[in-house]
Amino acid sequence: MRFGKVKMLRLFSVLAFAVLISWPNAGTAQDAKGDLADRLKAGGLVIYFRHGVTRPDEDSISRIDGCEGERNLTDAGREAMRAVKDAFDVIGAEVSEVLSSPLCRVSESALIAFRKPEINELLASRGGDDFDDTRVREILRLLSTPPKPATIRIVMAHNVNILMALGIRLVEGEAAILEPRADGRGDPTLIAQVRQEEWTEIAGAGDKD
Repeated sequence: MRFGKVKMLRLFSVLAFAVLISWPNAGTAQDAKGDLADRLKAGGLVIYFRHGVTRPDEDSISRIDGCEGERNLTDAGREAMRAVKDAFDVIGAEVSEVLSSPLCRVSESALIAFRKPEINELLASRGGDDFDDTRVREILRLLSTPPKPATIRIVMAHNVNILMALGIRLVEGEAAILEPRADGRGDPTLIAQVRQEEWTEIAGAGDKD
């Protein structure tokens, strides 16, 4: 019986220690989200989004005329982009530019989350030999050139674009937050990669007042 009590006490001590060391991590994560919201509000960043979630079957239905032959957003993908819009409304970041690939799943993502985008043909999804130096240079220019002061540039496109340009891999709906150098030279600094479901948490962490 005494042995059982000793084991219970040791187990309780281990669990208590685990709880104590977990609190700083939780606090740090929450603080980091708040800091990120503040960075976004301050501007000077470029955010590269991969388009919202799609599925290449009958559930991926076109909602825009002329997009019937493409792989389109699912309803869940559209809802996630609406959540991005709501988060940015809370954060209060000023978006000066919204650039998009011409493909429907991308331009619709941009339209839902931000506004009607400016279409850039060089942001279209191209792989292999079709992804030439001209496309890479254009993507690097968009990601490395600072936006208008105190604003954010949104680039909505595909995984292959940013993978070829900066070696960053994104899942559908994920974003890379980048900070260009003041002189626009060299690659931008990767601040964070944000999954689509994390934007609500970031907005909430930054909305402390």
